[in-house]
Order: sequence, then C-alpha cells, then structure tokens
Amino acid sequence: MKNSYSDFTEESYIKYLETAKAKYTFLSFYDALNNKPGILWRHDVDGSIHRAYKLAMIEQELGVFSTYFIYLNSDFYNALEKEVSQKISAISSMGHDIGLHFDPSFYDLSIEDTKKLEECVLNDKSILENVIGVKISAISFHNPDVGGNWLSFPMDQICGLPSAYAPAIQENYVYCSDSNGYWRFKPLSTVLDENHQKLHILTHPTWWTPEPLSPRDRVQRCIDGRAKDTGRKYDELLERLGRKNIR
Repeated sequence: MKNSYSDFTEESYIKYLETAKAKYTFLSFYDALNNKPGILWRHDVDGSIHRAYKLAMIEQELGVFSTYFIYLNSDFYNALEKEVSQKISAISSMGHDIGLHFDPSFYDLSIEDTKKLEECVLNDKSILENVIGVKISAISFHNPDVGGNWLSFPMDQICGLPSAYAPAIQENYVYCSDSNGYWRFKPLSTVLDENHQKLHILTHPTWWTPEPLSPRDRVQRCIDGRAKDTGRKYDELLERLGRKNIR
C-alpha cells in the first residue's frame, strides 16, 4: 500500500499544496476542457463538510483554489441542513468552485440512458443551487465503477457542466487519487516530482485530519463528530425552549 498515515494530515496537505503552487497554475474544469497546462485540484466531499471547510481555508490562506463536489445523497452529512449549506456557501465565498457529486446508482441509471441522466442531473443541480445560492460549475460521478462503468461515459459535459471524467480530461491529464484513504496509483509526492505539464488531483476531505489516523479511524471520526454535534443541537434546543432534558 503506497502510503503512510502521516501522508494524510493537515501538515502534509499544506506541504503538497506549497509544492504544487510553486510548479503549477491551478485550473477550473472549464480550463481543463480547453486543455490548459496546470493542475486541476478537486475534492469529492463524501463524508465531511467540516473537513472540506478546513481544507478550503488552508487553500485560501495559500492563495490557491480547487473544486468541491457536494454529494446530495451522502450517508454522513445532509447538504440541505442550514449549518452545512452555510459552510458550502462559505467555501464558495473563499474563491473555490462548487460542483455536483452525482450518484448514478441512486437513480438506478444506465450509462445508455442519457435523457434520464440529464433529467436527474438537472434536478440535483437545481436543488443544490437553490439551497446554497451558488452556481454549480462541474459534475463528478460518485463511485463511477458501481452500477456501470461511468468512467467510460463518452460526453465531456453533462447539462452544460464539465465532467470530472470527461474523455478530454482523462486523455490529457495525469491522474492521482486518495480514494479509500490511500494513494490508488502513485503517491502524490511522486506525481508532483515527475513534473508533468497537466495534473488532475482528487482528494477526499475525510482523509485529511490534524493527526495521523488509519483510514477507518478517519471515517469513525466523521461519524462520531456528526453524532456529537447532533446531540449538542438537541440539548441546546431544549435549553433554549426552557424544557426538561430527561436522561
């Protein structure tokens, strides 16, 4: 396994960004469709908006931007909650792009049914835009190898949104991913040292924590943090209403 736990800390994240900033121009997905040289840095936000918000702050402090893909069907957070939607809007206000992390398997879509796909994408896009008050700039598939090989989807854009798995991007940009909490292909440090002209980096905010942890412990950190916050909100509501909190 091409990683150590210390690869995935906030301290390491800052170092990776500093290296990337010294070598590359940071790109939007529209830039990538136009085949511009530079680095396309993306986050699929599967597990934690709070971790995404922290990474967005780090990026803002370093003067770089990335694209945060928000997942409407996550088991770990609800993008429609006020606090969560406010954090997504805040990420946008820092200068980052907001994309739609779209799950074809949620709708039981087949890769051949383009019309149904576009209907579902437009629906999710409208919901997210209305809640956060920000225009969606791109789309990425969630678990593209589940329910069909969505990596092979032939269109560069869906409903006018550049696709993270557009053939034009897959063909022209060297790809590096931290999926499942480890480097799936090559470590990011190696890829940055290879000095490619065009890079596409996928990170998931859940993995990037203040301290070194195993991937499963990082997931548990998100679960426990969500549960603790939900309990706190319940207690605060009863206190504000002057009601008994029977334990």
